[in-house]
Formats: sequence, C-alpha cells, structure tokens
Amino acid sequence: GEQGTFGGFPIACMEDHKGMIWMTTLNGARILDRERNRIYKLQTEKGLLNRLVYNVFEDDLNRVWVCTAEGVNIISPDRSKMNSMNDEQGLTGMNEIYEVFQEGPGLYWMGTGNGMLFRFDENSGMLEKYQVSEGDQNILFEIFSDRQGQIWATSVQGGMHMVDRSTGRPASIDQSDGFMENQVWST
Repeated sequence: GEQGTFGGFPIACMEDHKGMIWMTTLNGARILDRERNRIYKLQTEKGLLNRLVYNVFEDDLNRVWVCTAEGVNIISPDRSKMNSMNDEQGLTGMNEIYEVFQEGPGLYWMGTGNGMLFRFDENSGMLEKYQVSEGDQNILFEIFSDRQGQIWATSVQGGMHMVDRSTGRPASIDQSDGFMENQVWST
C-alpha cells in the first residue's frame, strides 16, 4: 500500500520552472505545490501510461516529460493537456522509458530498459532507433552530450554507450576496456 504522503519512496525528483517539485514513485508521480501547500497526484486514472514512473524532465518549452514503464507522457506547459509516446503508436521497442535528454530545440533522446536509445526530432516527426546494448534488462539511465556533440548513455549491465553522430553507429566502453565493472548508474 501507499506509505506516507508521497505514495512510497521517490525514485527521482525535479523542480519545474514554476517552483513545483515533481517526485516519481512506484505509484505515479506527486507534485508538491509549495505556494499552496498542496500535493497533487498524477496517476493512470488521469492519463498516465503506467503507475511506475522512473523519471521526469522539463524541456526548454516548459513541458514535463514523464518517463514510465510503458512509454513517456508529455504534459503541456500550462499542465492542461497530456500526450504520450509508446508501443501503441507503432514505436516498437519504446517501453520502459528511463530517461529523456534534450539535445537542442525539438531534439530529444530517450533511454529504455532494453538497451535502446531513441532520438525524436519533433520538428520533422522523425524517430530514430539505436540498439546500443543487447539484453532485456540493460537499462539506459543517464543520457548526455559531450563537447564533440556525441551522445552518451550509462547502463546497468553494459558500461557506457556512445552514438557517433557522424556515422550513426553505437560504440560501448565496458570492463573489457578497463572499467571496474559494467554497472554505470551516473556520470
């Protein structure tokens, strides 16, 4: 059952541009409005794809991306509308979204629980898929861009992965390259 005010322990937290604190849990998300001293619940009954929420991210347009066990919900800046991206829209393999990273205006990367990275170009509607690691439970946690513009992702079982932007090919760095172990949770 639910424990405490927030419905279990928070998995991830974020403060949005309005100062609201978003907490992800095993039972939806909680939004703390410190000005009104209220806690709002975001659950499947309100359109959330899945009650298991891994992460939240606010983009440069102030939309909140809610990463769930069945895809990602995208909430409008005024918080009145919620869209989603997942397998049901024909985006094969887009389940268990753990991370969203904004590369630039309208360009988003999403990390999954099955070793895939998706790059979504909102301007063209194009979705690219990169299988950077094999394995059903190879969770891609943190995505970032380096100074050369290469995209990197950390993973639970396969070290770190990079997508070479010039070739589109993924590469990995793991124990065989000198890492102490293959679990990389964060950078």
